[in-house]
Amino acid sequence: MRKGVVLEIPRDAKKGVYTARISIFSDGKLKRTRHRDFRII
Repeated sequence: MRKGVVLEIPRDAKKGVYTARISIFSDGKLKRTRHRDFRII
């Protein structure tokens, strides 16, 4: 299964590398957590 997520970044966000933590739940239970880095330039 694949899902998309909209990530709104404020206009005044400072440049740099940030980490997004994505937690996936099924039936109310945590199934997995993933971390993804993204860069604001």
